[in-house]
Amino acid sequence: MVNTLNAGEAGRYIDTAEFTRLGTELSGRTSLGAFGRFGEGLPQQPDGWVTWSLQGARDSGGQSFLLVTLKAQPVLQCQRCLEPFVFDVNVSNRVQVVSRESDLDDDEGDDDAPERVLGGRRFDVLSFIEDELILAVPYVPRHEICPSAVAVPVAPEPVPEDTRPSPFAVLEQLKQKH
Repeated sequence: MVNTLNAGEAGRYIDTAEFTRLGTELSGRTSLGAFGRFGEGLPQQPDGWVTWSLQGARDSGGQSFLLVTLKAQPVLQCQRCLEPFVFDVNVSNRVQVVSRESDLDDDEGDDDAPERVLGGRRFDVLSFIEDELILAVPYVPRHEICPSAVAVPVAPEPVPEDTRPSPFAVLEQLKQKH
């Protein structure tokens, strides 16, 4: 079952237990500007889109997961040259759904443990997509190579022979003082 969801629709909430049990899929295309928390502190965003999908799944042990993918091209500010640039966001993530807050911190310190999110009967899909979008942006964004840093090397102008000081000039001055 595939549904399409846009910002502001009543169907933006799901019951995660039912969603993962049925293996439901939900997808959408939401304006970049609809994600207010994401835009805080960023340059003015173009009229771009976040294309996303969410699929529920369960493993053989009965654990519930959300498989999320999203693509976007937000404008970030390079922290080296302070110029804006378009950053390609391409997320594909598997997040475990837990039913109690105490389960969120299980396996603390285990780098291989899946990310976890607290599920429920009224899980806000677009807030979850926004969280994934925020996590996809680097803490210190920067160009691969800053445009202002790319300069054509300039060869130094040759100094004519007759204007170069002699390395022995200082010795000649010392000799004349004595």
